[in-house]
Amino acid sequence: MKKFYIIFLFILFSKIYFFITLNSKIILCTIAKMENLYIREFIEHYKLIGVDKIIIFDNNNKDGERFEDVINDYINNDFVNIINYRDCKMCQYHSYEECYNKFKNKYDWFLFFDVDEYLILPNYKNIHDFVNDNRFNKFDIIHVNWIFFDDNDLIYYDNRPLQKRFIRPRHFIKKNYKNYLIKSIIRSRLSKLKFTNSHTPKGKYKVCDVTGKKVRNVPVLKDNPAQLNLNVPYLKHFNCKTVEEFFNNKMNRGFPDEFGVKDFKKKMSKDYFFYENNWNSIKEFIADLLIFKYYNKKK
Repeated sequence: MKKFYIIFLFILFSKIYFFITLNSKIILCTIAKMENLYIREFIEHYKLIGVDKIIIFDNNNKDGERFEDVINDYINNDFVNIINYRDCKMCQYHSYEECYNKFKNKYDWFLFFDVDEYLILPNYKNIHDFVNDNRFNKFDIIHVNWIFFDDNDLIYYDNRPLQKRFIRPRHFIKKNYKNYLIKSIIRSRLSKLKFTNSHTPKGKYKVCDVTGKKVRNVPVLKDNPAQLNLNVPYLKHFNCKTVEEFFNNKMNRGFPDEFGVKDFKKKMSKDYFFYENNWNSIKEFIADLLIFKYYNKKK
């Protein structure tokens, strides 16, 4: 009889655990500036894969564009919350920490992704199906690899979705092209997080990659077996888009962290752009024109 009760309790608790995990709540946190052209597609992608809530830290200039102009329906139905970080300088890490501390009692998993990063989930129905995979049960953080998608040899912005315009993973084109950086999906059971980079929180946590393999808690991981693998979950990273979008939008937007500010000229250079995209004379002409326009305006 005692054995029967033990088995009964085991089954009962297993079902309770399964119900809880199946109904886990997932929130995405992002900080964004000058993203009105792209924010709706970003929101609709994450809604489609099952995210329950999106928090946007509005880092636009005080008199700059407003997300309410393009996603007011999502704000009104409370799928998206906007938090005012307008005119805030170098505050990406603080926004992540604020989001985690404010909402960790309401949500089970946090996604810390940028507006140009799209989580792709091969072999999973949705984000809930992914994070509730038994392989992740003992881990606090899941690291997801970036995979860069290049400009597809387009020159100018057009209003097609990003995932329709840019379909070419860079490592398929440039031999030996590598990207070792990750972004994090984090459980809510942790104590206060401290971010010193935008990729993963500082501290000793139990961390795995998207295959469930234990990895080190570092933003750059060269021995990650999930690297550049399109058959496991990954982040489509539309870092550059077209030459027009890269030099026009990014130069005027700036960076939300001190590393971007420190390396601004390096990251806004033609060398940087053409490492990630094919060169041609038209692209270089547009790049030179926009670089000249930006620095001439600063004088």
